[in-house]
Amino acid sequence: MSNMGTFGAFTQSRLGIYAAMKGLTVTGNNISNINTPGYTRQVVDQVSLRTGGADRYQSKYGVKVGNGALVTGLSQIRDPYLDIRYRTEMADVGYQDSTLGVLDSLAHILDEVGDGEKDNGIIQNQLNDLSDALRDLGLHAGEEEYERLVRVSANNLCTLLNGYADKLETLKTNTENALRQDINDINNKLTSIRDLNAAIRKSEIHGDDALEMRDERNRLIDELSQYMKIDVIYSYEDIGAGQKVEKLTIKLGDANPDPKSDTDQTVLVDGVYCAQITTPKQAMEDDGVTPKTDANGNPIYLDKNGNEVTDPKDALQEFNENYDITVSRLEDSKGRVLYNTDDNGKKIPSKAVKLDDNDLHGSIQAVREMLTEKGEFASENDLKTDKKATIKRGIPFYQNSLDLLARQIAKQFNDLNEQYKVNEDGFYIDKDTNAPIELNGNPIKADHTLTKDELALLKQKGVIVSLFSNRGDSDDMSGITAGNISVSQSWSNGSAHVLLREEQTIAGMEAIADGKFPKPDDPKPDDIEQSTLPDNVNHMISLVDKELKYDPQDLYKDADGNLLPGLGTDDIPISTHLFSGSFQEMLNDMCTTLGDAQRATGTLLTTSYNASVELNTSRDSVSGVDLNDEAMNMMQYQKAYTAACRMMTAIDEAIERLISNTGIAGR
Repeated sequence: MSNMGTFGAFTQSRLGIYAAMKGLTVTGNNISNINTPGYTRQVVDQVSLRTGGADRYQSKYGVKVGNGALVTGLSQIRDPYLDIRYRTEMADVGYQDSTLGVLDSLAHILDEVGDGEKDNGIIQNQLNDLSDALRDLGLHAGEEEYERLVRVSANNLCTLLNGYADKLETLKTNTENALRQDINDINNKLTSIRDLNAAIRKSEIHGDDALEMRDERNRLIDELSQYMKIDVIYSYEDIGAGQKVEKLTIKLGDANPDPKSDTDQTVLVDGVYCAQITTPKQAMEDDGVTPKTDANGNPIYLDKNGNEVTDPKDALQEFNENYDITVSRLEDSKGRVLYNTDDNGKKIPSKAVKLDDNDLHGSIQAVREMLTEKGEFASENDLKTDKKATIKRGIPFYQNSLDLLARQIAKQFNDLNEQYKVNEDGFYIDKDTNAPIELNGNPIKADHTLTKDELALLKQKGVIVSLFSNRGDSDDMSGITAGNISVSQSWSNGSAHVLLREEQTIAGMEAIADGKFPKPDDPKPDDIEQSTLPDNVNHMISLVDKELKYDPQDLYKDADGNLLPGLGTDDIPISTHLFSGSFQEMLNDMCTTLGDAQRATGTLLTTSYNASVELNTSRDSVSGVDLNDEAMNMMQYQKAYTAACRMMTAIDEAIERLISNTGIAGR
């Protein structure tokens, strides 16, 4: 006979009613959360209940029947493999999306297509205007009004270059702020994941699966995966008394192509401990020379609001030139450091880890590269850090290219107009005293052909000036960039002029003193009227369309733009320069390079995004709530509930017959 008592069938029915009711409750919860972000479909964990052990002497006719259904808990339906693939793809999406965002901003600044007159770009239109002003000056030599028009046109050209440089610098500042916000967001997510780990751990100890907290944790991990490539590891932690709880660990996702690097697997979250992403430099209060200190000699920092603080943790994090990222040591919510046990059984505290340049992959790495990569302007140190540095072009590349263009414009026009500075009375002045330079007691005047002795004295004491300088109130021609190129002070106040003929230049005066006239180095273009325009003006006009070489070393002597990544592990030196062409062609080449980068990045983003959408759809098909499935479950559980209730009624009727009516047939 069965080991189940007469009233055991009531227990079976009761458990069936309970299981069906719990299934209906879970189904209702799924349906109500169908639009909840990050919600994972829940199912009832149900097993068949059987009590009692084996009976050695049981009858062979004693068929053992189960005691009903038992609900052991709730589970979430997730596919870990799809989660891994999705999060890996999201790192690519974050990288390409952030890169394209900065490239689009660069394109808005450097867009030269059809913004000037007659479909010319702005810079090209201004260069043409400068050419026209020079032509008019050549035809009206000696008339101040026409030289003023040349000066105004040159100043407008400087203003345009200054404006482009200012916009690029503003973009760099905005990108820095975006990186700072990303770091804060990452740290907030890491802290939230750590706190959720602690809450889930506590809930599991008390017998609660904490499924809703797991949903929130998964949502945060998905968002974190856009910032950087990560590995999520689930394990079990023994807490004693034979009980184990889940432990979640998050590491960097081994993104560095260098197999010798291990910092790209740094732990970010280890159960109830987490690290923070930091920049290695704090904002310090200083007097313009040295950092300030308090009465005890401790440095004084500045927080994000500009207030003085003494704790480095409260200081505003600043970036160094390479925008290095450091992962702090692992701490819990109370600031206690995680200790690990080494092979010898010794406990050692976790330490901060400075990441290598290529340890990250995701939106935060894309922003770093947009802030640091110089392309062909990369130095030898840059190549040591990243062998592909010469083919990665961020904001610094376009800033340097624009600076190189501005320096080339200034150099070419200055070379044709180098002269010794004169005062208001027309006398050459001394660079030390600003007094007229005298030879044998007589001041040297600028309105005659100089002798060799006069030229020798000028070379020793004279002030060399030209048309462009690095400041509007200076004649300094060194270090000219797009951000500081200006009409020189001497040209502005009339101490220097546009030189109409080659013999008026310093080189020309020296050639005349040596008994020979200067000869132009370049052939004169056919479209210039040689019979009416002075020779030096011809050269200046020809500069607009002249093919010139633009070498990164002209801007930075340590630039290794001539080292391009070669095959294998070695670099192949190739003698090359950035570009050859006219001023406008140089700017057009910058825009073309930018456009090519936009198209390539856009294609990669589309590919990665489509793959992520497909993977997310696959995840939703497994983890998401489907109304059709839930409707079927609802009907199934409802019928099971009805059947269980009907079974209890039938058993009640049978027992009622057994108790009340058995043995009364002969009465």
